[in-house]
Amino acid sequence: MPRSTELAKAGFTNSSIRKAGFRQWFVAGNEPLSPASRAALAAALAGKAFVMDQSHGHVRIGISGRSSRVLLSKGTAVDLDPAVFPEGSSAMTMIGHISVQIVRAGDDSFELTVLRSFAESLWDELRHMAASAEKDGGA
Repeated sequence: MPRSTELAKAGFTNSSIRKAGFRQWFVAGNEPLSPASRAALAAALAGKAFVMDQSHGHVRIGISGRSSRVLLSKGTAVDLDPAVFPEGSSAMTMIGHISVQIVRAGDDSFELTVLRSFAESLWDELRHMAASAEKDGGA
């Protein structure tokens, strides 16, 4: 697994490594990925990982607030309790019929990464879950 020291060596100081499957990881950050930074990351991970830019094909959605865990629990089977899924944890899961990577970004904040073509459908699903939770008095 790539380590944060390798990210720092490549200049990715505000990025994180997220498990995305068997021997697969996403590097996520808010900085644009230039050809030079991609090359620096590939050099830092040479012999350990192959680097491919998939940023154009994914959308990240942040969910935060005191009811964020309750809201997301309505749509996924992942146990989001902080004792089981602490900050920095990630899992590939389904929300409705959509494959999503969910990451705990903080105590009451999560980040969902989804294929770009499913982003609007996921957003609609989240809105539906929030409306349902509000109707039930849970969020």
